[in-house]
Amino acid sequence: MKKLIWLAIFLLSVIMSYSQSYTMRSTSSGISVGLGVGTGGWQCKDFGVTQERGLAYGIQLGYGFNENIELFGKGAFIRINPEDEFFLPFQLNEYMLGARYTFGSTLSPLKFYANASISVLSSSQSVDDSDWFFDETISTYYLRGIGGTVGLGAKYHLRLPIAITLDATMTFGKLNNNYWEDEAIESFQYRSNAIRLGAVIYFNQL
Repeated sequence: MKKLIWLAIFLLSVIMSYSQSYTMRSTSSGISVGLGVGTGGWQCKDFGVTQERGLAYGIQLGYGFNENIELFGKGAFIRINPEDEFFLPFQLNEYMLGARYTFGSTLSPLKFYANASISVLSSSQSVDDSDWFFDETISTYYLRGIGGTVGLGAKYHLRLPIAITLDATMTFGKLNNNYWEDEAIESFQYRSNAIRLGAVIYFNQL
């Protein structure tokens, strides 16, 4: 009788394990790491920038409490080649801390999500002030500020634990800690946006 009981327990565990692996097609829980690349831009009319775009890329670390709610930290970067010939190429750095809500269950490989975060932006932008009469002169603007970011996205789980992601984000904020060389300058309102294609891996499914 004991052997039959143990055999029944073993068979039940095998069936449950098989059933779970068969039905579970996506996940949002546990620790995850993601990478993304795409296009992004920024706008700061008070600083004389109507719209500049460039290569956008980023890395993200997340933790899902369950299949729907997740906290994340993200570093998002945009490489800009300015339209103004006197500005040298520069990079926008955004560091985000936020929360994400994923819609749907683990039975579907395709899931949609929305997120919101607090963002800190920093950038160093150099200007070529050289002319025919003087030696080469480079001056630099140091811009710092804080804003809020909202985003929408979708992810498709090719197979556990890897998913392909596509997301779009928009940030609104104020650059309020700005310097031209060592001289403090006025504050500016800014806006940035990005669309990225990427991949994420969920370590609890390894």
